[in-house]
Amino acid sequence: MPTKISAEMNYQASCGDIFAMYTDQAYILKKLAGTGGTDPTVEVSEAGSDTVVNAGRTLPSQIPAFAKAFVGDTVRVDERQQWSPADDKGARSAIVTLVFQGAPVTAHGKLFLEPAADGCVCRVEIEAKSSVPLIGGKIEGVIVHQLERAIRQENKIGNAWLAHDPS
Repeated sequence: MPTKISAEMNYQASCGDIFAMYTDQAYILKKLAGTGGTDPTVEVSEAGSDTVVNAGRTLPSQIPAFAKAFVGDTVRVDERQQWSPADDKGARSAIVTLVFQGAPVTAHGKLFLEPAADGCVCRVEIEAKSSVPLIGGKIEGVIVHQLERAIRQENKIGNAWLAHDPS
């Protein structure tokens, strides 16, 4: 049974500004580095009326010993976001897929970029699923914890980017 993540990232900017940030290669590289990633790859392209962001990075495996046997000291994570066009209010959604190379886990879900009273909110709904019998739930829990931490850090990086903070 997959383990679910629900989170929100809040920004004091329009959804159009947040989407522009989310699809800016310089921002994506800063986000990848700021969440512990090395060896980044970024590609932003169009697929019909959708915008596709492919971002990859190598992350240190900050996981308990029982899971290291399945992953190793590092893991390559490839993320794909396929964003729909904006509606008349500026809202849009993305299908997101995370592939953990060589690890017995996947994650997929949706991102929802929506106007809020003081700017824009990105709602995150992701499911992590491990294929390892018996301890798969524990592995999913570790991945979910890491993803939740990365979402919080991404929100900080995004708000600093919007404030033009060079750190």
